[in-house]
Amino acid sequence: MRKLIIILLASILSLSVSAQINPETSRTENGSSFGRGSNPQMGKGSNENMTAADSARLLIKPVMKLWQWTHDGVYKSYIKRDTSIDRAHSFNPVDNHSISNTRLSNLVSPYLSNIFIDRETNTDYLFLKVYDAYLTRPETTPLINTTTPFTEFVYKTGGSGGRADTHFSIMHTQNILPYWNAGIKYKLISGDGKYMHNKSKIYDFSLFSNYEKDRITSELFINNNIGHFEENGGIEDPKYIRDTTVNTENIPVNLMYPETHFYNVNLRSVNQYNIGKPKTIIIKKDTSTYYPFKAVYAFEIEDNQRKFTEETIKPEYYKHNYLSDESTSDKNEYIKIEHKFKFVWNEEHGSYKPGMYAGITSKSNEYSYMTEVANADATQKSTYIYSHDKFSTQYIEGGIFKRDSSMLNFDINLKYALAGEYQEETEANAQLIYNLNNSNIFTAEASFKNTAPDHNLNYYFSNHYKWENNFGYQKNSQLKFKYNNDKLNLEIGGAANIVNNYIYFASDSMPKQSSEAINIYTAYLKHKLDLGKFHIVNKFYYQNSSSNEIELPKYCYKGSYYFKNYFFEKALLLEIGADLTYSSHYYAPNYNIATNNFYIQNDAKFGDYPMVDLFVNLKIKRTNIFIKYEHLTYHLGDNNYFNNAAYPMNPAMIKYGLRWVFND
Repeated sequence: MRKLIIILLASILSLSVSAQINPETSRTENGSSFGRGSNPQMGKGSNENMTAADSARLLIKPVMKLWQWTHDGVYKSYIKRDTSIDRAHSFNPVDNHSISNTRLSNLVSPYLSNIFIDRETNTDYLFLKVYDAYLTRPETTPLINTTTPFTEFVYKTGGSGGRADTHFSIMHTQNILPYWNAGIKYKLISGDGKYMHNKSKIYDFSLFSNYEKDRITSELFINNNIGHFEENGGIEDPKYIRDTTVNTENIPVNLMYPETHFYNVNLRSVNQYNIGKPKTIIIKKDTSTYYPFKAVYAFEIEDNQRKFTEETIKPEYYKHNYLSDESTSDKNEYIKIEHKFKFVWNEEHGSYKPGMYAGITSKSNEYSYMTEVANADATQKSTYIYSHDKFSTQYIEGGIFKRDSSMLNFDINLKYALAGEYQEETEANAQLIYNLNNSNIFTAEASFKNTAPDHNLNYYFSNHYKWENNFGYQKNSQLKFKYNNDKLNLEIGGAANIVNNYIYFASDSMPKQSSEAINIYTAYLKHKLDLGKFHIVNKFYYQNSSSNEIELPKYCYKGSYYFKNYFFEKALLLEIGADLTYSSHYYAPNYNIATNNFYIQNDAKFGDYPMVDLFVNLKIKRTNIFIKYEHLTYHLGDNNYFNNAAYPMNPAMIKYGLRWVFND
């Protein structure tokens, strides 16, 4: 690990130096180029002891823009870079995804959001959904343009005695030319686990680049996500938490040998060619050029593999051992390839005329999976062969949008499977944003999805589980609204969902399809109260589900209470406070290690446990530092700190870390 960090730092340093000593490729903030001897700010003789590279650095102001292409190249959605320290102490990516989650004991572990409207994932591979928040994905990674090389170093750790949690990442990006950016990123999140046989880690390596000049725009993203998990099946008995004072590392667990491994590889490219006479516009002092039309081609490959192994099988833990009583080696693979073609009529800026687009998508899904070969002798175990199924589906899509209006913006789109294996799959969305004034914004959204079930839900065979189903399409209708008031730091929202043919894992860990329409209602409030140097941030959710097939806590809350102030002539920004997380009682789902899925249970309720963390955040120039005491309420005597039936939360521990940014 140390060698890898040294190599990455050395590579990034050499890239930064080479970029900064080439003033021919540097530009001022307004985009005008300059090279040797062209510094207008330098007086006569001022460059006698200064190189051209030195003078270039004096002129360039670090400016970074981040954006994503909505609908794979239709229009840009700009993203504001977070430079605050308000959540510098946040350690687990899952907590940034949703305020309340059911998870296992370790830092890096499968999770399921307790907020229904937060359960949407970026992957459609069944066995990766429970890790989604940890993964680096092309569709969630912003594109970057920066006037100066930018490097971000993050290191967070906690725990001791060989049972540490670690979050390390390093990212470097720079503009090779003013219109061409490239970058590299490495990330590792690992936990040694406070309980036996509970180590886990996920790491990824990413390369990315984007090019935008005149009529051509192109982006490329390549990465892999790799995960390794020791699975202990949870603790043997809750009494070891509730009724004893046994150290966590000595608490008996159900299993000592299973492991889960996954491999995810992504390659994505979006390419655009602008058509027509260019027009120049100025938006918020930023000059840009747009064209009336463009053609877009997007290409994406995703390869996923999952392995579940056991060196030794505990006889009483599983109901079935179809292949072996001694060991397990389950494998599964899914490959997705998509080609997308679109023609876009860009919206006319400064006018009421909206933009429109239409296109086609060809999608290929290939599954490799174990198929049972039954033994003629019923007393003997089955064997298996690998089967391969390949499906193709052709979609048409289109939409109409307006994004630059000062009052009313909208985005309406439809995607429909016209032919192929998943014919009649449908996704329709409509979003309306009304700006009453600069601080009052109303947003309303409506969506409908008619989605084919994952192939692995219809057919699956492994050592411990097998099923063969013919599930119908799942239908999800949703209405959402929210109101934002920037002056009051207030957001109020809600959602109504109707889910038909819902597929879930029942109490026997087998997939089932619901025969009823399930209604889920959500209301939430987010508010920040500023009382001078004291601040209170509240996030509150209320939910109601009409069926225990989608079990949810009715109330979820997260609050942050902190003091924030500058010291030493604003050289130091200090933040000190506490976080409180709480959810009401509910039948928290259990987790099955052999299928990587949560399944419902109606035996015991969990929740109703306030978890408190104390934190101190510091900002010194471009460095954020934090120290955090996690799970303070561990010491208050209520030994009911369970995520679900077999997985308690980690005990209290000190965590600390820093985020260091270089952008010159």
